[in-house]
Amino acid sequence: MEANPESFDSKAAEAALRGGLNRISIGAQSFRTPVLAAYDRPHGPKEIEGAVSAAKGAGISNINIDLIFGFPGQQPVEWEEDLRRAIDLGPQHLSCYELTFEPGTALTLKKEAGRIKPEDPDICAHLFEKTRDICGESGFERYEVSNFARPGMACLHNLAGWRRFPLVGIGPGAASWSKKAHRKNIEDPAKWRESLRSGGGGLGETAEPTPLVSLFEHLMMGLRLEREGASLDWAESISGVNAFDLPGKPVQKLINRCLLEIVDVGGERFLRATDRGFPLLDRILEDLLPEKGG
Repeated sequence: MEANPESFDSKAAEAALRGGLNRISIGAQSFRTPVLAAYDRPHGPKEIEGAVSAAKGAGISNINIDLIFGFPGQQPVEWEEDLRRAIDLGPQHLSCYELTFEPGTALTLKKEAGRIKPEDPDICAHLFEKTRDICGESGFERYEVSNFARPGMACLHNLAGWRRFPLVGIGPGAASWSKKAHRKNIEDPAKWRESLRSGGGGLGETAEPTPLVSLFEHLMMGLRLEREGASLDWAESISGVNAFDLPGKPVQKLINRCLLEIVDVGGERFLRATDRGFPLLDRILEDLLPEKGG
């Protein structure tokens, strides 16, 4: 269950537990009031602490805290303080995302107006590696680009997505994936309910990616898993395309440059980024991106 700190109290936690939920992800983002205001977040540090306390008080120990780094002008010491403050709350999982400027948000509008500038990429790269160091010292292992977990506490739902397992989304706006097609339910709850009543199933959009796009999606998601990588056998079974047959042979070229490597796990081939390649994952994916119309 995703929870906002300002609205997740002991009653909400107890109701979640009664409903069968056993994992809570709390959208903290930052412990700094000015940063939270820039993100249009109505909560403060006390509400974050209260939400974690409410979850634990109800008997939910599997807690994730979401954080964002790379705020314009953010000093490394400020991010380290945020990260250590979250760790001190005793979560089992941390999601640490680099700031992205989403269309239409107040922060993006400020950037477009020239009032703020995105953080320097070199500083963001430093924060990315510093995050791994601090989390590692505290018993959290990075198992995906932005996700850290105590032993045995990696998020199963997220792993299913990164491994490209079939997923069923239930409710308004929920997304599903069934090997061959992406499906998204109608977002408006009233229209979604009406579609159900009329036999439409609540379905809004359906898209079937081409074989090359399907392969790329699998590689894009799987390569985010630092130690595991993407299963080439599973990718080929979904897309019908051998990754080594891509136009221009980008996979082999990236292997030759020591940015990607093939590992065998139980007789199954996995393609994963090397220690050198993992920080350059965005560039690697650009090389793997299918040409338009492919």
